[in-house]
Amino acid sequence: IFNSDSNGGELIWFVPEKPVFIDNRQDPYTYDLLMRVVKAERSGEYQALFAQYQITCAFLPSKAQLVADLQQAGWHTRYADARFVVLEQ
Repeated sequence: IFNSDSNGGELIWFVPEKPVFIDNRQDPYTYDLLMRVVKAERSGEYQALFAQYQITCAFLPSKAQLVADLQQAGWHTRYADARFVVLEQ
């Protein structure tokens, strides 16, 4: 499941049986990975990152640009509220 660093901690707390992609602890992740996540979130260029890590589900803030990018690419919304969206390929 792809998630942004800002919501990884929440996933760890509420769904501990599911590994997060990234969280707000910076030390376990390489600089390159952190920058690739930021680029995917800001530019919508997620395809290579998602392919490399075989990502087929995303948990994102509802206002994230990447939500619209994934929906436009045909991803299905499985859950949505004012704070978060869960999308599945």
